[in-house]
Formats: sequence, structure tokens, C-alpha cells
Amino acid sequence: TRKYWADWETVCTIGLRAARFCGDLDGQSVMLSALSTVHRDLHRFDDAVNHLRQSLELKRRLGDRFGEARMLSNLGDVYLGMRRYDDALDQSLRALRILREIGDTYTEGIALGNVSEAYLGQRRFGDALHSFQQVLELCRRIDHRYGEGLTLLHLGEAHLGLRRYAAAVDHLTRAARLCRDVGNAQGEGMAWKTLGEVHRATGGR
Repeated sequence: TRKYWADWETVCTIGLRAARFCGDLDGQSVMLSALSTVHRDLHRFDDAVNHLRQSLELKRRLGDRFGEARMLSNLGDVYLGMRRYDDALDQSLRALRILREIGDTYTEGIALGNVSEAYLGQRRFGDALHSFQQVLELCRRIDHRYGEGLTLLHLGEAHLGLRRYAAAVDHLTRAARLCRDVGNAQGEGMAWKTLGEVHRATGGR
């Protein structure tokens, strides 16, 4: 609820002030990142970007490469919400390069997912397909079934964009089944909705 986010924003703001008073750079970065989450979920995207950029600069000052990659990935996610797909792709690719250097598979999958969604937003369906296939492999490698279900959904969307209708139906059907199995009702609903789009595109065949 909005009341919850208002309370959380107050807590984070107090924490940020305390961290600044103590000169705690890492604490400041944590609080700025938390504030960005509040603002992103409230659709205050410009505020979210501002806080993430401040947090990113602190991570760089601290020499925290993993933290830097996470802030870049989070920026990519916010830009996706703003439909600024070029910016989302740029930040997510920067994050991906760092994560591959340090070898963090889980967070690499998140950044690669953002890259893939940016390609979808740009209607670069072939690039999205290739990228999402890599995400699918990562999800299966670490047995992340929730992520696997969403990735199958996005692969279905990419196949639909390429007018590969049979492949779209296959991936979307599997996505709906897996999302249901892991309790992701929103993902299941999106899979069925996209299957409806395939149905309309093929004239009900």
C-alpha cells in the first residue's frame, strides 16, 4: 500500500542521514538503493534514477565491483519501466560485463534478462531470442524455476514478434504451466494473454 511505501521512505531517509553524518559510504549506498526501490515501485522513476546514480558513484569510490554491477543492473531495470530501452540496454550491458568478469551467475542472469527485455522493447526480436536463450540456460543451471517460467514467456513473445507461431505457442504453453507450478499467477496470466495474441495473429488456427 502507499502508506507502507511512505513509512519505508521515511525509514530510508533517516538511515541515509545517519550514514552521511557518520561518513559511512557503504551505508549511504545501501540507503540510496533502498530509496530507489521505493520510488521505482511508486513510479517516481526520475527519483529512482537519481538515487541509483548516487549509489553507483559511491560503489565506484569504494571499489565495490559487484555493488557497481548491481546498481547498473538496477538502473537498467528502472529504465525498462520508463520504456527508455536504449538506456536500459546500455546500463544492463555494462553490468553484464562486470558480472561475467567476477563470475556471479545469479546476478548475471538478472542483468542478461534486462538486456533481453530491452531488445524486446526495441523490437529486435532476433537479438532478444538469442539473449533469452542464454537466460534460460542460466536459470536451468541454477535450478531457478521461477525465472525459467518468465524466460519461457519472454521467449514466446520473441517468437511471436518473429511470426514463429508454433514456437511461440510451445514456449507460452510451457511458461503458463511452469508459472502455475511455482505460484506465479501474474506470469501465468501473461502467458495466456500472449497465447491469445498468437491466436488472433493466426486467425484462430
